[in-house]
Amino acid sequence: MFFNKNEVIELENKKNYLILGTMIVENEVYYQIQEINEEGTNVVGKKSFVVAINDNGNLFVEDVVGEEKLSKLQELFTS
Repeated sequence: MFFNKNEVIELENKKNYLILGTMIVENEVYYQIQEINEEGTNVVGKKSFVVAINDNGNLFVEDVVGEEKLSKLQELFTS
């Protein structure tokens, strides 16, 4: 795992996100995240999913796209 539950990360859009959960699916690390306000005191917006990619020691975080994959992740994270 690259990040831990309840850790706050900053993404390229310069917004901070709270890690709500982590799961490995088919050898890929997925995170359920939710944006937090500038003060870091409240979550805002809706929950979303990202995947962490390790490319030769460089860590990239990408949004998960595709309705089928999003539905599968939603089911896994809520069970």
